[in-house]
Amino acid sequence: MSSVLGVVLMVAVTIVLAAIIGTYVLGIGGDLTDSSPSASFEISSSENNGNATVAIIHGGGDNVDAESLEVTIGEHTVYTDGSKQTPSDITVDNGWDGRQVTTSDRLNIQGNNSAIEAGDLILVVWSGEDSSSILAEETVG
Repeated sequence: MSSVLGVVLMVAVTIVLAAIIGTYVLGIGGDLTDSSPSASFEISSSENNGNATVAIIHGGGDNVDAESLEVTIGEHTVYTDGSKQTPSDITVDNGWDGRQVTTSDRLNIQGNNSAIEAGDLILVVWSGEDSSSILAEETVG
């Protein structure tokens, strides 16, 4: 009886070890650690006679590494890799400062001379090593 029990336990241990090693060899284990943060971003915008303002606020959830965020408005990238970008006629007040973006942190964007127009799509995108996801999207109103 004890030899049968020993064989069953050895088979069970072998199966468990094969499953663990197989997930890492096939790369399945790496996908589990690169998931998008569970964070909400609130976007408010207005446009008036060619001048637009956009505010993006971390509304809660996980802290997000600023270097993993990208903000685009229409065809303009205004924030990427932890730093503001300054396309023509767009001013970005970098309230995220290339660090962890936490609840209530705010990014203010001002567009002049129709650089940002009503109907432009605003995207906040998180990018990891092997994946990316849209955390927030809104149109300029």
